[in-house]
Amino acid sequence: MAAISTALPAFFPEQNSTLACTTTSGSTNVVLGTVGDTLLLRNEGPSTAFLAFGNSGVTATAGGVVNASSDGSFPLLAGEISTVRVDNAGSGLNVAGITAAGTATVRISRGSGV
Repeated sequence: MAAISTALPAFFPEQNSTLACTTTSGSTNVVLGTVGDTLLLRNEGPSTAFLAFGNSGVTATAGGVVNASSDGSFPLLAGEISTVRVDNAGSGLNVAGITAAGTATVRISRGSGV
């Protein structure tokens, strides 16, 4: 019987962006390019960032307790690294972010793999 490869392809970054999230300025937004179907997200902290993905009108909603179902947008804990698969339809993707308290800096790389 032949072995089945379970290796994941390496991540190839195509574009890098930075999203500065705060509570005082409301939901902030960054536009990503069109290349790649994977986002590599890294929250440099110090607070949890809540992220939403969509068109130019996308808005993130902050939550309180990170594991509650009513927390709002996708939570990215301080120090966390996560990957998200996105549509690779050719139009620019927008990522919005906000914090419930304090600030967070989210580094975003769009590319292929993982």
